Amino acid sequence: MNRSQDPIWPGIEGAMMFAQESLLQEPCGFLLSGKITATRKRSLAKRSEFIERTNIRSEHELVHRFVLPLAYCPPINTLLRQHFSEKGKLHTKIFDLLMGQINFQRPDDPCEGRPLVRFVRFSVQSRQDRDASWTKVPLDVLQPTREIAATRKRAAKTVHGLGFIRDDANEAIDLRAWWEPGDIGHQFVYCDIWTGEGP
Repeated sequence: MNRSQDPIWPGIEGAMMFAQESLLQEPCGFLLSGKITATRKRSLAKRSEFIERTNIRSEHELVHRFVLPLAYCPPINTLLRQHFSEKGKLHTKIFDLLMGQINFQRPDDPCEGRPLVRFVRFSVQSRQDRDASWTKVPLDVLQPTREIAATRKRAAKTVHGLGFIRDDANEAIDLRAWWEPGDIGHQFVYCDIWTGEGP
């Protein structure tokens, strides 16, 4: 997916730059420093009061960072309405996009201990509820490749993954996800993975 196909997706480089600049400043600070109307400035200032970030501590070390189009991170109620074949197609799209962002070099082993995994949803629309599970499919992709046994309704299949985390359960990762305002041409999801606690 490139910008010509989706005007709100700024591309990998544009999204990465926007996310890093935004997270280096106070919530909404990057947008507030640009040329915006007084009404927009008041709106951003008010919304920034309710943003709860998880900041990086000195003991954390970056493992990798990724960006994805908003369409690749639908909330759980949207996923539940989809046919299982559509979910499989979405998984493949995310896998292919993130594989390109790691130059097709997957880690030898998942992160040890309980790594910190942060997701930030940048958009101009109303904020997504933190319990909407819009991180579900990307988290599936971050796990190792695994085999799914056949059932009466489905054949056995291989679910491809990147292998950065061993599982998406609470005991396996410290997952933090929140919303921040984007602008018209910068709407996407940012993810980074950091070393965490020991085993």
